[in-house]
Amino acid sequence: MGLLRRSNHSKGDGVVASERAKAILGEVPGCEAIGDCRPRHRGRVAGIVESIKLVPRPDTIRLEITISDGTGEISGVWFGHHRIGGLDLGERVMFEGTVGSPGAGKLEILHPTYQLLGRPGDNGS
Repeated sequence: MGLLRRSNHSKGDGVVASERAKAILGEVPGCEAIGDCRPRHRGRVAGIVESIKLVPRPDTIRLEITISDGTGEISGVWFGHHRIGGLDLGERVMFEGTVGSPGAGKLEILHPTYQLLGRPGDNGS
Protein backbone atom coordinates (compact mmCIF):
# COMPACT_ATOMS: atom_id res chain seq x y z
CA MET A 1 0.00 0.00 0.00
CA GLY A 2 1.41 3.40 -0.91
CA LEU A 3 0.53 6.69 0.68
CA LEU A 4 0.88 9.17 -2.12
CA ARG A 5 0.39 12.28 -0.07
CA ARG A 6 -0.77 13.35 3.33
CA SER A 7 -1.94 16.85 4.06
CA ASN A 8 0.68 18.92 5.90
CA HIS A 9 -1.96 20.44 8.13
CA SER A 10 -3.79 17.25 9.06
CA LYS A 11 -1.54 15.89 11.78
CA GLY A 12 1.12 18.51 12.46
CA ASP A 13 -1.19 21.11 13.89
CA GLY A 14 -4.21 18.99 14.74
CA VAL A 15 -6.18 21.70 16.55
CA VAL A 16 -5.93 24.13 13.63
CA ALA A 17 -6.71 21.36 11.12
CA SER A 18 -9.71 20.26 13.17
CA GLU A 19 -11.06 23.82 13.33
CA ARG A 20 -10.55 24.24 9.56
CA ALA A 21 -12.35 20.97 8.93
CA LYS A 22 -15.19 21.79 11.35
CA ALA A 23 -15.73 25.09 9.53
CA ILE A 24 -17.18 23.13 6.61
CA LEU A 25 -20.02 21.75 8.77
CA GLY A 26 -23.17 23.62 7.94
CA GLU A 27 -21.71 25.11 4.74
CA VAL A 28 -23.21 22.45 2.45
CA PRO A 29 -26.98 22.01 2.81
CA GLY A 30 -28.18 18.49 3.44
CA CYS A 31 -24.84 17.14 4.66
CA GLU A 32 -24.46 15.28 7.93
CA ALA A 33 -21.42 15.15 10.18
CA ILE A 34 -19.07 12.30 9.24
CA GLY A 35 -19.11 11.23 12.89
CA ASP A 36 -22.88 10.62 12.58
CA CYS A 37 -22.63 8.34 9.50
CA ARG A 38 -23.81 4.75 9.87
CA PRO A 39 -22.71 1.80 7.75
CA ARG A 40 -25.26 0.42 5.27
CA HIS A 41 -27.07 3.76 5.11
CA ARG A 42 -26.87 6.49 2.49
CA GLY A 43 -24.79 9.43 3.54
CA ARG A 44 -24.03 12.90 2.23
CA VAL A 45 -20.97 14.48 3.83
CA ALA A 46 -18.58 17.34 3.15
CA GLY A 47 -15.00 17.70 4.29
CA ILE A 48 -11.45 18.63 3.44
CA VAL A 49 -9.22 16.16 1.55
CA GLU A 50 -6.69 14.92 4.11
CA SER A 51 -4.98 12.05 2.28
CA ILE A 52 -4.75 10.36 -1.10
CA LYS A 53 -3.61 6.72 -1.32
CA LEU A 54 -3.13 4.23 -4.11
CA VAL A 55 -3.47 0.61 -3.00
CA PRO A 56 -2.34 -2.01 -5.54
CA ARG A 57 -4.67 -5.00 -5.95
CA PRO A 58 -4.06 -8.21 -7.94
CA ASP A 59 -6.44 -7.19 -10.76
CA THR A 60 -6.71 -3.41 -10.37
CA ILE A 61 -5.71 -0.42 -8.27
CA ARG A 62 -7.71 1.10 -5.41
CA LEU A 63 -7.72 4.89 -5.00
CA GLU A 64 -8.67 6.12 -1.51
CA ILE A 65 -9.34 9.82 -0.95
CA THR A 66 -9.96 10.53 2.73
CA ILE A 67 -11.83 13.62 3.89
CA SER A 68 -12.40 15.03 7.37
CA ASP A 69 -14.96 17.43 8.80
CA GLY A 70 -13.56 17.55 12.33
CA THR A 71 -16.01 14.91 13.61
CA GLY A 72 -14.47 11.98 11.75
CA GLU A 73 -12.94 10.74 8.53
CA ILE A 74 -14.42 8.90 5.56
CA SER A 75 -12.76 7.62 2.39
CA GLY A 76 -14.12 7.82 -1.12
CA VAL A 77 -12.90 4.68 -2.91
CA TRP A 78 -12.54 4.17 -6.65
CA PHE A 79 -11.26 1.02 -8.35
CA GLY A 80 -9.21 1.34 -11.52
CA HIS A 81 -8.43 5.04 -11.06
CA HIS A 82 -5.04 6.60 -10.35
CA ARG A 83 -6.44 10.08 -9.78
CA ILE A 84 -9.72 12.01 -9.73
CA GLY A 85 -9.33 15.45 -11.31
CA GLY A 86 -9.78 18.29 -8.82
CA LEU A 87 -9.65 16.08 -5.73
CA ASP A 88 -6.37 17.33 -4.31
CA LEU A 89 -5.09 17.80 -0.76
CA GLY A 90 -6.75 20.67 1.06
CA GLU A 91 -9.74 20.82 -1.31
CA ARG A 92 -13.27 20.84 0.06
CA VAL A 93 -15.55 18.18 -1.38
CA MET A 94 -18.95 16.62 -0.86
CA PHE A 95 -19.30 12.80 -1.09
CA GLU A 96 -22.63 11.00 -1.39
CA GLY A 97 -23.41 7.29 -1.46
CA THR A 98 -23.89 4.20 0.67
CA VAL A 99 -21.54 4.17 3.65
CA GLY A 100 -19.56 1.02 4.32
CA SER A 101 -17.27 -0.02 7.14
CA PRO A 102 -14.26 -2.09 6.03
CA GLY A 103 -12.92 -2.28 9.59
CA ALA A 104 -13.49 -1.06 13.12
CA GLY A 105 -13.79 2.71 13.17
CA LYS A 106 -13.32 3.08 9.39
CA LEU A 107 -15.88 4.46 6.99
CA GLU A 108 -15.88 4.48 3.19
CA ILE A 109 -18.13 5.11 0.22
CA LEU A 110 -17.42 3.10 -2.92
CA HIS A 111 -17.46 5.22 -6.10
CA PRO A 112 -19.22 8.14 -4.40
CA THR A 113 -21.00 10.90 -6.22
CA TYR A 114 -18.90 13.95 -5.47
CA GLN A 115 -18.98 17.71 -5.84
CA LEU A 116 -15.90 19.94 -5.68
CA LEU A 117 -16.40 22.83 -3.27
CA GLY A 118 -13.04 24.64 -3.64
CA ARG A 119 -10.37 25.40 -1.09
CA PRO A 120 -11.22 26.69 2.39
CA GLY A 121 -11.63 30.45 2.22
CA ASP A 122 -12.68 30.47 -1.45
CA ASN A 123 -15.63 32.76 -2.03
CA GLY A 124 -17.02 30.68 -4.86
CA SER A 125 -18.49 27.87 -2.74
